[in-house]
Amino acid sequence: MALTDKWLKAHLNKPQAKRFEKAHRDGLSVRVTKNGTISFQYRYYIKLTKKRDFLTIGNYPQYSLAEAVKEMEKYKAILAEGKNPRLEQKSAVIFEAKKITLTELWRNWYENVCVYKKKNAPLYNRTFEIHLKPTLGDLIADNITKPVLLDLLNPLSKAKPSITERIIINLKQTYNWGVDQHLIENNPVKDIFATKLGIEKGQDTRFLSEQEIIWLFEALEKMRSLEKNKVFIELQLFYGCRPQELRETEISEVNFDFSLWTIPWQKHKTGKKTKLPLVRPIIKEVEHLWKLAIALSSSKKWVFNNAGTSDPITRNSISSCIRNINTYWQKHIKDKQGEPIKFDHWTVYSLRKTSRTNFSNWGDWVVCEKMVGHKMGGEADKYDYNLYAKQMVPVYTEWWNYLTRLKNGETNIINFTNRLPLQMK
Repeated sequence: MALTDKWLKAHLNKPQAKRFEKAHRDGLSVRVTKNGTISFQYRYYIKLTKKRDFLTIGNYPQYSLAEAVKEMEKYKAILAEGKNPRLEQKSAVIFEAKKITLTELWRNWYENVCVYKKKNAPLYNRTFEIHLKPTLGDLIADNITKPVLLDLLNPLSKAKPSITERIIINLKQTYNWGVDQHLIENNPVKDIFATKLGIEKGQDTRFLSEQEIIWLFEALEKMRSLEKNKVFIELQLFYGCRPQELRETEISEVNFDFSLWTIPWQKHKTGKKTKLPLVRPIIKEVEHLWKLAIALSSSKKWVFNNAGTSDPITRNSISSCIRNINTYWQKHIKDKQGEPIKFDHWTVYSLRKTSRTNFSNWGDWVVCEKMVGHKMGGEADKYDYNLYAKQMVPVYTEWWNYLTRLKNGETNIINFTNRLPLQMK
């Protein structure tokens, strides 16, 4: 007599005198244990080997009778292909067990690729931890679909477009690497593009005005923040270097005898191609900031070290200092009506743009580009190996004098027309 749902419910979790089996049809049966656990089985005959075998489909009521019949039909089709359904089931279970979560896939890519090839690897990892791991981290990477990703990325693109773009880029690289390593089969990110989410790439033109530089010095003098972070901001504004160059400067790279700060080619952006170091002068006026930074460092290696560790200072420490500056401005900088002034968002890179914009008041284009470590255009890098440290000295000196006057509260020091190209004057 065939099985029914009524019979299954009547025997579920009911104590039995002994374990027994009851057949349904076409090889499907149930096994009932002494404690009333019911599991569906499929028994079959393999013509090629002339042997009988069976597999367990699953327990009732996790599988209903109808679902068990449907599963059995799937295995009957496998049997018709000359395969052993039990071995195919086992292979599928092993395959599923090997499937990794998005967090596991990310960790594999991060540790094997990202930390070696990307300078901002810790930042990318933090982005993953904040925006992806909480909602998608525990999902099987192969099972994540494009609609699932878009549900997360669409609202994020409106609030944080740059972070969203970073997520898309890194996720694509993660999935591409996973496919190449045979860790996953699918890449749901391949057809997702920042532009299709309405993220427009535009040039950030933010730099500080004369008045904002004055307020910057006021904040550095009066706000509560670590002294070493304040010194970092001053040196960053003065040199216009890439923040990472300054953050990862070693004490041995600062030479007061020759008044030079040298960044080895391995540690700056253009060095991989030019194989040349970046060399910047330490003019007498700025020497005290370097010595103060070294005195404040608790590291024997780094000019700016991370508090309580032997590592260089982190991006977060500098970002925190800038947030403190903005907080000071919001509290203390008022307009004529006594209302807080609304400032456009700025970052440590805005200081770099501020420096480079002002360098042009005193230096030739090539010298100014070398000061900020830019790659020379055309064939210059192949023929011109001058480090221009000597030519930088008068520009840095004029820049220091200008900053000193701003620090003392002077304004309108440089007439705007002096910033125009010669042909426009």
